[in-house]
Amino acid sequence: MRVAALISGGKDSCYNMMQCVAAGHQIVALANLRPAENQVGSDELDSYMYQTVGHHAIDLYAEAMALPLYRRTIRGKSVDTGPVYTKCEGDEVEDLYELLKLVKEREEVEGISVGAILSDYQRVRVENVCKRLNLQPLAYLWQRNQEDLLQEMISSNIQAIIIKVAALAELWHVIFSPWKMNFGMWDEFLLSTVVYLYPITHINSAVISWNTFIRDYAHATGLDPDKHLGKTLDQMEPYLLELSKKYGVHVCGEGGEYETFTLDCPLFKKKIIVDSSEVVTHSADAFAPVAYLRFLELHLEDKVSPVPDNCRTSNDIHNS
Repeated sequence: MRVAALISGGKDSCYNMMQCVAAGHQIVALANLRPAENQVGSDELDSYMYQTVGHHAIDLYAEAMALPLYRRTIRGKSVDTGPVYTKCEGDEVEDLYELLKLVKEREEVEGISVGAILSDYQRVRVENVCKRLNLQPLAYLWQRNQEDLLQEMISSNIQAIIIKVAALAELWHVIFSPWKMNFGMWDEFLLSTVVYLYPITHINSAVISWNTFIRDYAHATGLDPDKHLGKTLDQMEPYLLELSKKYGVHVCGEGGEYETFTLDCPLFKKKIIVDSSEVVTHSADAFAPVAYLRFLELHLEDKVSPVPDNCRTSNDIHNS
């Protein structure tokens, strides 16, 4: 089957391409949705659907694979956020529809490679678009065991680095989620409880101490921008497995713990080299700081190992 791969630059979309090739399909084109260049904070849109951090390097990603790349600017927003998606004007999902419609017309593809693992939100919307375009979604990673997947990605020689991290308070998932409370609501709950246990003069200090504990716990159990940005998957695997065992962290980042960018894999004809980058703080929240890497300089380097024959060679870039 002639397949176009929907890519973010991350490990999941890359590994799913490898699974498509292993199943006998031919990757003939790449497709990517990106933020507007002049948009404030365009590196990271916090989209419900798309990873945008690292989007400046996607052209180089396509060049490394020697495949035509189709890109479309994300014009819509998350309008229809329900469990079932229907065509909705102004929704960011319609940008995906227009992108894949163009790819199908130009490349005569029959299937779409999708790196979804756990998000029903994404799966439902991609399936909706594919059904409307009579395309077959190929999601070989869907609901796979994440520890197995991470190990397979590493052993398959996917060289991906951490480019975004969030220090998450996993205690929230263990204790607070049954109450569906945010931290502000928890303060109110704590105040109403401790009033019976402490003199009024001690209530504020109790709340402050609790917030300090949660903040410190978040930093201790999450991913630290200073320590983990730029690390490879194999470097991070032991720590991710430890966090998963202790606190239930998703080792593949399905809980928003981290995002990656692929610098090399067996499908690449050349590998991407990061010459320089900088750390950008996206959110300085005391409980869950978020930071990402912005690539400043990159270049391609030749590889000596061959790539599979069922990846067509071409490197045209189509923007819309």
